Amino acid sequence: MKADDYRNEISELDSFKNRIHPNATILFRGYIGFAVLSALSTIISDGIDAVRLIFIRSDSGCPIPLYTGKIAEILMMPMVFCVNALGIMFIFIGVERSIATIYTAKYEKMKSTVPGWALLFIAVCVSLAKAVWFWAQSSDAPAQPMATIGDVPFYVHYVTLGTQLFMEVINIVLFTTLYWCNKRRKYKSSRVASSLTYKYQLNENYHSIIQILRLAWLHCLVIVIATVVIFIAMFCLTEEQGMRFSVIFDLYPVYHCLLPVALGYRTVKDRMKEKTAKVEQIKEQRDYKDQDHHFKMLQDLFDKQ
Repeated sequence: MKADDYRNEISELDSFKNRIHPNATILFRGYIGFAVLSALSTIISDGIDAVRLIFIRSDSGCPIPLYTGKIAEILMMPMVFCVNALGIMFIFIGVERSIATIYTAKYEKMKSTVPGWALLFIAVCVSLAKAVWFWAQSSDAPAQPMATIGDVPFYVHYVTLGTQLFMEVINIVLFTTLYWCNKRRKYKSSRVASSLTYKYQLNENYHSIIQILRLAWLHCLVIVIATVVIFIAMFCLTEEQGMRFSVIFDLYPVYHCLLPVALGYRTVKDRMKEKTAKVEQIKEQRDYKDQDHHFKMLQDLFDKQ
């Protein structure tokens, strides 16, 4: 390889390392946005119930003010929308990473953000449609004690939970397949002559899939455990006991509130590592310059002699 070609490839690699594909950026930011909105909607919905149950008392006959009509369901719909959008965005991240894995060289050169925005729009539409369907299947109730329960038929809850489990299984299968594909291609690329940018992209795909796969397993385990607990509570507890202990048994709100905190902590930690690495790199470059200057002075001294 010629020196000019090598320098050009190094320059291209440096510019590539400083960016993420625009479509991946859109989907990751959408996922984080829905994670934050899921936490906020969960806090609002469950927080209203907590305030009413703990602090607000109407009279001795009815210890808490009750919801009428579909107010409980309306308060619950933002959480339903955001949680479903969160799961769909996770699948679409897998779709985007699948394309990046199959068409590595071509996809990374594509600058169009239409696929990313299209997937984000589809996620919003599907989640909105599911929330509207969930709300339409609910019934007007003269008195509902909690916003997190609502008067929704059991089969709607079954369909919702079943869909959520199905989505999590798809994520596990998808990201596990991507992991093995990227691992195999990364191994093959180390044995054949490939460009630096291509090898770097394979390495990035491999490490990003590892991180996403861990999150997918965490998602799946929490959803499975929470769903099993909910089904056990449905069949083993009376309606009154379910209302009384649903906050204790429901793991979804805890997970949805802790997820953005964990993601934020991981993001800040990674940025601090990058900042530390840049500082060390600048220090190394300064040391190299000092050494070059020292050797130049010695060379000048020898030339004079």
